[in-house]
Amino acid sequence: MNKSRFSVMLCAIAALLLFSGCAPAPKPAPVPAPAVLTPPPEPYLIHLPGIAGPVWCDKAFVKGLSEGGVHADMHIYDWTCEDGGIHVLWATERNHEQAKFIADKITEKYHKDPRTAIYLTCHSGGVGVAVWALELLPADVKVQGLMMLAPAISPNYDLTRALSHVVGHAFCFCSPNDGLVLGFGTKLFGNIDGVRGEGAGKVGFTPPANADQLQYAKLTTQPYNADWLEKYGYGGDHMGLLGRAFAREYIAPLMIGAPAAVAAQ
Repeated sequence: MNKSRFSVMLCAIAALLLFSGCAPAPKPAPVPAPAVLTPPPEPYLIHLPGIAGPVWCDKAFVKGLSEGGVHADMHIYDWTCEDGGIHVLWATERNHEQAKFIADKITEKYHKDPRTAIYLTCHSGGVGVAVWALELLPADVKVQGLMMLAPAISPNYDLTRALSHVVGHAFCFCSPNDGLVLGFGTKLFGNIDGVRGEGAGKVGFTPPANADQLQYAKLTTQPYNADWLEKYGYGGDHMGLLGRAFAREYIAPLMIGAPAAVAAQ
């Protein structure tokens, strides 16, 4: 047998072995390890008090939220820098600096884990600082909810930019009984945004003509209900919104999406 015929025969035998299944089987692809799903981080809540700075009722309010089912890492932040009083209304530069500090704090928390549900609660003049902080957030940073209690900011203030950073609901609690502080007081001394006149915590917010209605759709006004006095001990005054019982039984269910508060109206 010549070499040519012998080579042809070897090739034929090799081909036969290959297609008859005698060739070595390919190694199976490695199976990836299952992804480890970590639970979302604990929600994060910042509470901004009024121009007096943190007082006992701010602590009672936060305690009530916790008792009502708002399980979060809660912080009361003194944006007045331990220098509370009427003069805080006119400390415009410092107030905006504090808003920037809060915005940076929220941004850091959000970028660490975007799954973190962030909440802002604020009272009286603290509402203005909260609104300015939201306006300063980067486009991608969002908070889950905003709770504005007796806001000492002008009713026509445009909330469009602030609301664009809220993915859930924003609530505004207002009361016509809050005339001493948000009627007489804000007409005499001005609101936190420098406008003299009734505060939004007395009459509610009125969207300006150029406001974004889609953003304002996130805003729910909670006007005072006379039944709240008997049920929660809140008579519509400026500080009563911070009552522990009202926070526990009405505001906390609103924040966590429970129907109890709405049904109680």
